[in-house]
Amino acid sequence: MTPLTDGVLTRRTVLSAAAVTAASTAFVGASSTFASAGTLPLVKPVWSERVRQSYGVCAHPNFQKTVYGGVGAWSLQLQTMGAAFFRGKYTPGLPSTLQMVERCRALGIQWLMLVAPEDWSMSEAELKRTLLHIRDHAADVCIGIEGINEPNHNRDGSRVRTDWAPAAVAYQRIIKEFVEATPSLSHVKVISPSLMLYTPDPYGDHLKLARAGVTNFIDRAGLHSYPGGHRPDNNLDERLRWVNETFGPVRTWITETGYTTALNSRTGHRPAPPDVAALYAPRAVLEGFSRKCKTIRYEMLDDPNPTNTAIESNFGLLECPQLDPSTWTLKPEFTTMKGFLASLKDTLPTRPVRRVPLVVDAPADVKWLLTERSNGTHSLLAYRNASVYDPVAKVRTSVAPASVTVTDRAGTRVVRVGAEVTRIPVR
Repeated sequence: MTPLTDGVLTRRTVLSAAAVTAASTAFVGASSTFASAGTLPLVKPVWSERVRQSYGVCAHPNFQKTVYGGVGAWSLQLQTMGAAFFRGKYTPGLPSTLQMVERCRALGIQWLMLVAPEDWSMSEAELKRTLLHIRDHAADVCIGIEGINEPNHNRDGSRVRTDWAPAAVAYQRIIKEFVEATPSLSHVKVISPSLMLYTPDPYGDHLKLARAGVTNFIDRAGLHSYPGGHRPDNNLDERLRWVNETFGPVRTWITETGYTTALNSRTGHRPAPPDVAALYAPRAVLEGFSRKCKTIRYEMLDDPNPTNTAIESNFGLLECPQLDPSTWTLKPEFTTMKGFLASLKDTLPTRPVRRVPLVVDAPADVKWLLTERSNGTHSLLAYRNASVYDPVAKVRTSVAPASVTVTDRAGTRVVRVGAEVTRIPVR
């Protein structure tokens, strides 16, 4: 029996291991097929802290005249929620930059640093000065450095420069060569530019970047993958295929994903109700982790938008009616993720994980991950990979819980698992 990924088995794999030659949707006789823990297939768990460390949030410490001007307030909320890191622009010369570096140190947060403005205004000399500033002031909190964001798209709608791909790779070369030559940045991953995917040919755009040589100057690919109000894995595998077919076998960080809750918007990116976004959020982390991706939620804060009509203003995990942090309130997704990440956090040193006797029999749409904490306890994180909301019709859809049969050392039990992530202790 071979897991498809650490801690995950398909029903087909389990049945094969049990030498079952015929089966229906319900796996009948699990307790009698495996008479004891010694005859159960062994499943390798993943360290729960690894899952937590795969989750980050986008924020904008350089947007000083917006809600992000309150660096102390939102960085504390980031730490309170339990995110391992954030993604945002690193801008030497802004007081908020060094303030955020100090906050990262104090709060135990790391920083995925964007270093090039999207308008191509940065010279190569300026980029090198920015990298030197990171080396001298922020190397210890830097988890990664990312190339120019969405170089294949201009936000103002103007025509994109024809040489955008080689120009983006020129930035990447400087970043990668600097990181490799700097011992204090030896732990830092260099991330490729994440492309705008809503273009006439997103696959072709990835191909242009690859042909310009980007893979020579990256450790990880960057990818934006918004589900558009649908379940978290909507279009994800297709987009990862674009990366893998053009870049080759490179791991990917999903540098932007998430939901806008602008329910009064009329056109553009489809929103989801706040409670739907909350239900999907832990699933997004697990979907990314199962594909060996980090998942970065866009974004930390809403912009003030009392009419709830502006798509871009409502991606946040906190609702911000005013710039004053005392007016901010937590969205349901924040609360859900706080609990989910807390359940994964493990501050003790990890130890080698040991395979666990386990069989999980479930309908085909149930996904699960086996996790282990350093105290030796194990949990299944399971959910039905079903949609609870139709963003086109703007109606909720009912998802009935499925019966999941779990057989471990202590015996067999049936657990009801719905669309939300359910934690099942493994004994």
